[in-house]
Amino acid sequence: MVGGIRAANTLQDLPELLASFGEAPALISFKDGVSKTLTFRDLVERAGNIAKALQDRGVGTGEPIGILAPNGPLWVTACLAILATGAAVAPIDAQQTKAEQVRLLKMIGCRFFLGDLEGSGVGLQDCPFTSPLITEFPILYALPLPSGFEHTGKAAASHVATPGDLALILHTLGTAGIPKAVPLSHENILSNLTALAAAGVAGPSERALIPLPLHHIYPLVVGLLLPLSTGGSVVLLGGFSGPELARALRSGGATVLIGVPRLYESFLAMIMGRIDARGGVSAWAFHRLLSLSVALARRRQRSFGQLAFKAIRHSAGPVGITEAAVRREGRDISLITYGGSLWKTLEAAALLANEAIDAEVIDLRTLRPLDDATIMTSVQKTRRAVIVDEGWRSGSVAAEIGIRIVEQAFWELDAPIGRVCSEEVPIPYPRHLEIAAIPQVPKIIAAAKAALGRT
Repeated sequence: MVGGIRAANTLQDLPELLASFGEAPALISFKDGVSKTLTFRDLVERAGNIAKALQDRGVGTGEPIGILAPNGPLWVTACLAILATGAAVAPIDAQQTKAEQVRLLKMIGCRFFLGDLEGSGVGLQDCPFTSPLITEFPILYALPLPSGFEHTGKAAASHVATPGDLALILHTLGTAGIPKAVPLSHENILSNLTALAAAGVAGPSERALIPLPLHHIYPLVVGLLLPLSTGGSVVLLGGFSGPELARALRSGGATVLIGVPRLYESFLAMIMGRIDARGGVSAWAFHRLLSLSVALARRRQRSFGQLAFKAIRHSAGPVGITEAAVRREGRDISLITYGGSLWKTLEAAALLANEAIDAEVIDLRTLRPLDDATIMTSVQKTRRAVIVDEGWRSGSVAAEIGIRIVEQAFWELDAPIGRVCSEEVPIPYPRHLEIAAIPQVPKIIAAAKAALGRT
């Protein structure tokens, strides 16, 4: 398609655009440690076969068609097939209960849904509401609707979508009640895709790694549709564990990671912890190069950062996550944490150093099994401990670590164990309330000073 995604009238034009990229790699997927590559040509051909099966069954524009599958080539193929018919993509969370999956599919009026139910074990294999497989396409399921119910699609003869037609139905998380359907038109999604493409944030040389579930709008549009529509590749994980992510980063040749702030913060904290532990000229040079690369990236000059930190990008790989890591050496107090709280704890340790408090920071990395040896070695050295955990105080990881310290190193302690945990309420949706509810740097500093008998 001449003009790329900017020339598209609706998302129904997307398969034609992707076909123009020919034998270039579209999807690189990992499963059981083995990678498979699917070209744009093969992807569009597979999607076209499924699209024809849908159209033969009277699927028209705007009709919602469900997708019930984990991240993978099948999910992407199903999405493109639905868009090719002009119908609306209605992805369902594969981790939900059978009853909730069926409720959502029936609520939005799906006559059909696509999914690898037998191969993935995602939920509906034994569901009485699901009819037998349509034999020609083992991933295509028919879902009987209530008596008298008519689907929302146009007449079956209409297969050409318009910008205002329904293209996507997503569901809220349901944290404030029952999940609700959110409809989006072709125009809604294309406006975002064209703006991002114009900004130059994706292109044929990019490989986007998606560790997030595709049934959410951000990974679907920014992580999947944007790279593919600009001729780039998408790297799909075989699972969401640390080793799977590391393997995909290294073997998949990913250049872009589609994540959320806490994931990026965890990565940055681990890298910065290693660099700061070295100290000296290397740490000074790293921070100067990082500042320069960030400044240039904001001016859309990303090549400098990719070149300057090439060694870090290529060294990304499996680590011994069953063992905790000492991110900062110290002698006065042990700050024990993991995940999204790590970078805050490192920041707190740096601020405590300004007050002559030498804090050691332990990154647990994994919670089961817990690395008791590293925890006890640190506590025996500093004789004080504060545990930072985004869980509640009651029945939390912090409580478990605390009792293990008491069981194994009680006589080494010079002060009660401190805990910095989240408020015992559901995590609020508004950003300012979320910040107030979870551990922050001032609370960590206060707990450390309390353990040291300082105010």
